Parts: sequence; C-alpha cells; structure tokens
Amino acid sequence: MPKLKELSVDKLHLDLHNFRTVAQKTELQAVNSMISISPNKFWALLESLLDDGYIKTETIIVLEKSGKYTIKEGNRRVAAIKIILSKYKKIEIPDHLQTRIKELQKAWKKNNEVLPCTIYQESEIQQIEKLISLIHSKGEQAGRDQWTAVARARYARDVKKENELGLNLLESFLSNCKKLSPNQKESWSGDYHLTVLNDALRKLHTPMGYKSITELVKSYPKKNRSILEKILIDIGTQQLGFKQIRNEEDFFGIKYGIILPNISTTTTGQPTNPSTPIAIPAKPPTPEKPKPDTLSLTDPKNVTKILKSFHPKGKYREKVVTLLTELKNLNLEKHPHSFCFLLRSMFEISAKAYCIDHKAASGPAATKADGQDRNLVDILRDITNHLTNNKSDKAKTKELHGAMTELAKPDGILSVTSLNQLIHNPKFSITPSDISITFTNVFPLLEELNK
Repeated sequence: MPKLKELSVDKLHLDLHNFRTVAQKTELQAVNSMISISPNKFWALLESLLDDGYIKTETIIVLEKSGKYTIKEGNRRVAAIKIILSKYKKIEIPDHLQTRIKELQKAWKKNNEVLPCTIYQESEIQQIEKLISLIHSKGEQAGRDQWTAVARARYARDVKKENELGLNLLESFLSNCKKLSPNQKESWSGDYHLTVLNDALRKLHTPMGYKSITELVKSYPKKNRSILEKILIDIGTQQLGFKQIRNEEDFFGIKYGIILPNISTTTTGQPTNPSTPIAIPAKPPTPEKPKPDTLSLTDPKNVTKILKSFHPKGKYREKVVTLLTELKNLNLEKHPHSFCFLLRSMFEISAKAYCIDHKAASGPAATKADGQDRNLVDILRDITNHLTNNKSDKAKTKELHGAMTELAKPDGILSVTSLNQLIHNPKFSITPSDISITFTNVFPLLEELNK
C-alpha cells in the first residue's frame, strides 16, 4: 500500500524518463526541456505557486527505489518549486518572475521546502502507471497540464507496448537531422503534430515503394532522407497539415518529389503496385504555378523583399540606417545569427530614438528614474501603447498586435528573450526558416519606430 509522507524537495528527483519529452541525462536538462515544450504554461504554473504557495492537498506521486525518491507525477510542480528555491543554476527566468523570486518572503520558502507525497514501492509500479494514465492520457484535469500527442504516444509505446510508428520516425529524425536548431529539437521532442505525421505516413508508404508504414519508417535515415526530413520540418513549422494531406484531388507528395503510382489493372481486375520507389517526372502533370510576386513565408527572399522597401526616417536614426545596409547585404540563409544580432540592435536603437522623439509630450521612457536602462521588451510594450493610444486606435492595435505578441512571449523565435538567448546561451540557435516566418510579424513595429 502507498504511504503518505512529507519530503524535502532536496530528496525529490525529477523523472528523467518523463513521457513529455525524450530521456534526459540531468535534472537541469529535464527542466529546460519542460520549459521549452510549453513555456507559457510552465511560467504560469510557477507564478501561481508564487501567489498561493503549494496546495498541500495535491500530493506528489513518488516511486521509492533503493532509498531514492523519483517523481512519477508532479514533475513540473516540483521543478517550479526548485527554481523558486534556487536549486538550479542556468535557468533563463522571465524578468518579472526573477523580481518576484528575489522579493519572496522567508515564510514562503519555509512553508514550501517540504511537500506532501504519496510514496509507492517498486512492486506497485502498475498502480502508478494506471493512475498517471487516468490523470494525463485521457484528458485535462484541474491543475494538470494535459499530455501532448507525443507524450501520449510515448506512454502507449513504452508502457503499453503499442506500436507508435510516427513517434519512432520523429525521434529518429530529431537524432539524425542536421537542419534543426537546438530549440526545435528540444521543443518538437515533446510537442509535435504527431497525428498529422501519422496521416502523412499512411498516404506516403505505397507511392514511395514500401509495402507498409513500418518499412518506410525503418528505411530512415539510410533511404529517402531528404524527402522525409523536408516533410517532417514542414509539419513541425505548420507548413503541412491535414488540409493538404487529405486533399483527394492534389496529392501533397508531388511537392516533395513523390507521385502516386500509375496503378495498372490485370485481366483479373486486380491492381498491381510497383515494387520500387517512383521518381517524379521531369515535368509533373499540371503543376499549380505560383504567382510571380508571391513568396512562401519560409523563403528568406520574403525578408529581403520587405527590407528593400524599408526607409528609416527621423533624428538619431543614422546607426539604424547603417545597420539596415548591413542587414540587406547579409545572406540570411548563410548568416541567420548575424541577421538576428543586427535586428536586435535595430530594435533597441530605434526604441530609444522614438522615446527621445516623444519625450517632450510625456511619451515612453527608455531609462528608469535612476538613469539605468529599462528592459527592451518593457520599452516596446509602452511604445506600442503610445502608438495605439492605449489600444483606442483599433486599426493600429490590430496592425501591431502580432509584433508585440511575438516580441514579448518567452518562446517566440524572434522575441526579445530569444534574441538575448542568442548572445548568452551557447546552445540556442535559430534557422533561416524560423526567421522568415516570424520576421513578418515583428517588422510592422520596427517600421513604426522609424517613421
């Protein structure tokens, strides 16, 4: 029988084989992975704990083995408590939460250093698995973060021993693909459109010359590597979804160099399938021609086109113009990080210039009362409110909504947090396709700062 006992957070170990993500080597990696997969929910949980403390009626489910207590349910809650209590180093915490943690009363820390736990023995592991399944894999329960499709598939494969071919391919892809940023690898390991991938595999294995999905999945990465990686990346970046895959008139595989087989019929009326992969012909039948002036959001040329029409105006913009010239001369596909460093600088200089422009009219301030620089995201938020007249200008609010949303959210590719991470985090990087997609969101604010 499980027993109830209060344990110090120092004795509680995170589950490094948590179904939310791939297996991790250390607790620090496990925490960073949890944050990367769902940052908004994680920081909201942490802030809720700062507000109310840990609710003692919600016990942590723990497995005791050889004197070690491993958390089987409650990893996010304990990780958040440990961050608040400064048990981890090198965790990038949002500024407003850092401030709250520094100002935390000693009484809060004392009340939350020990947590209520339901402790199971190794012989009771099946009870734990059943309980976790009820909590997570069948829906969302108050206070719990519902498992993603990836977590549910990982649980089904590793615990129930079910065949999860899409998950197998995804994990192999994340291990072998060289085109992904560390952020994409970490995020997609726990949150990915797995149902879309499974749907795609059902449509692909026959045209690619395989008798089953299992054969196709096992062929990667030795065969069809380029094709499968393009498809997986497009699903991850939401460029490929159910709409395209389930379109019965236009086979989505043509875009990736695959066509449906020409099924011939024998005298018995039975179709015969090809035994080898079918290559796309030199000229596919009736391809849809894109408009000459239309570029894909993932195409770096789209960024180049936007920058060509950008002409900063006003005082104190000389350096902005210089940086813009360098930005235009960069090859985004070859130098994505240089692009981001320049863009980050342009936002900061432009924001400070805007504050100077409107200082006389009690506009936004770039510095604190003591003369220190304010956080860039806070300055940009104030400037957005100033430009929209505190959101009373509906048209301008709509125009700038995407920019401020992208720049302010912790997990945004071109957010201020991410741009700072490029400088301070040696493992964080960005790909050209990431930039191309999100640049169109942030550019309207940069343009407004320099009119």
